[in-house]
Amino acid sequence: MKQQLANYNLRNVEVFKEVAEILVDERAARGVRLANGKQIHAGTVLSNATPKVTFKDLIAEVPHLTKEFLSEVKSIDYTSPVTKINVAVRELPSFSCRPNVGIGAMPHHQTTIHLNCESMEVVDEAVRDYRSGLWSRRPVIEMTIPSVVDRSLVPDNTTQVMSLFTQYTPYKLRVGQWDAERKEEYAKH
Repeated sequence: MKQQLANYNLRNVEVFKEVAEILVDERAARGVRLANGKQIHAGTVLSNATPKVTFKDLIAEVPHLTKEFLSEVKSIDYTSPVTKINVAVRELPSFSCRPNVGIGAMPHHQTTIHLNCESMEVVDEAVRDYRSGLWSRRPVIEMTIPSVVDRSLVPDNTTQVMSLFTQYTPYKLRVGQWDAERKEEYAKH
């Protein structure tokens, strides 16, 4: 990433550094203080953190941030009905609608694959489960296999990495909590 950013003629690129504070002077961000104490000053400061983290955690109290604005930021709901599951597998998945031919990747392995969304009724059933405080019995799944296009992600020629974006899972369960056992149960269902 540092090399890619260097192509933009940036003078100072810091990656994988924890920001402790955004430095503000005269109503504008002027730099950052890293967790190690180092200060970096810049004409433009961008944050890829959420508004809540940016304005509540990283900026010290600044008079021009109104209580109304900070209240709006604090009230943003970040809960999500999506659960991401990353898995390593020994072989590429083969689908009845598009069976594998040989052991190599096929064109559909290089795209996003959608499962359990064959009809709106299937999706609606998943949403109804979620709204009742249950995880979807038949979750809508978006699957990608990044190791098909980037073999540096895996240790050998047969292992694959798959990312599953599963929907819909309630942030708060109707019964019980998201403890380690419940998460494992969800991942296996």
